[in-house]
Amino acid sequence: MNDVIFCLVCHHKNAADAKVCSFCGAPIAQSLPAERTTQKMASIPISPAGIESLNKRYLPQLPDNSFALFVMDEPNPLVVENSEAIYLGRFTQNPATSSVDLTNFGAAELGVSRSHARITWTDGVYHLEDLASTNGTWLNYQRLAFGKSYELHNGDIILLGQFQLTVCLPESVHKWEVTFDARRNRTVDTVYLQILTPFFMQTVLSKFLQSIVDFQQICLQCRGQNTEDIHILSVKSGEEGPLLHISLDKANEAINLIRKWVNPLRQAYAGLASPEREVEGPVFQKELLQTVEHILLDVNPGLDNDAHKEFVQHLKPAVMTLITSELEIISP
Repeated sequence: MNDVIFCLVCHHKNAADAKVCSFCGAPIAQSLPAERTTQKMASIPISPAGIESLNKRYLPQLPDNSFALFVMDEPNPLVVENSEAIYLGRFTQNPATSSVDLTNFGAAELGVSRSHARITWTDGVYHLEDLASTNGTWLNYQRLAFGKSYELHNGDIILLGQFQLTVCLPESVHKWEVTFDARRNRTVDTVYLQILTPFFMQTVLSKFLQSIVDFQQICLQCRGQNTEDIHILSVKSGEEGPLLHISLDKANEAINLIRKWVNPLRQAYAGLASPEREVEGPVFQKELLQTVEHILLDVNPGLDNDAHKEFVQHLKPAVMTLITSELEIISP
């Protein structure tokens, strides 16, 4: 029987000379001997219950302005103090004060570059970025595109080549709260003076907010993350009738992507006498599809074709509702 090597990400069998897994596409470190079924594989991703247990055990002990990284099968995490940028790699020769040296954990054998990836922290939000590493950086088993940063969440799995890290982030209410203004863009006599009527809340506001919730949940699912309940913290009518001040929790990503991708398409079709009929046309449908595809590329560029098509169909209704709604999220 020819020698084989097992992928440390999905554990599928590959030819001994394979450079990437034929099943999941993860890189395979050729400096390692061929993995046999009797050999120990990389640690299994932590379940939601396991993440909750880790949080209860370690998060209360973390110093202020810090987070933890669980390395492979090590029982105790590395505690990392926040700075503008934390570098992950092998830094034994010239260690930087803002670096995490993984050399002693067998990082070289598992394909970790000297300066492999970077975690940045701004206003309580963490992002991961690949630094043109040889064997790639993966977030929840999806490869990162070079030059782009990706938001990190508690319990995320990071792969540096075949080296696995589990992220343990302290999350605060402040981090996840997002406040934005929504403007009603269709004037109907004095309706602005009574914008928060029960009829308006049922027929317009409820559908508008639900589309934001759906948008955010699909983003999480697209990255293989667990969905979370999103709560309305407040809805207030502005001094000017058509303006609403809305606060939600855990919908930051959706709001940012809506401003970036949905608003331009919405504005391109603003002022139409009958936007509902117009959006049924082939030109709009083509532009809608392109917008949804751009959003998904921002969220997870590593999706395979089948998964990409599936999430396009999931996301389109939410984007359509946001475009045709009487309410528009105003960019700051």
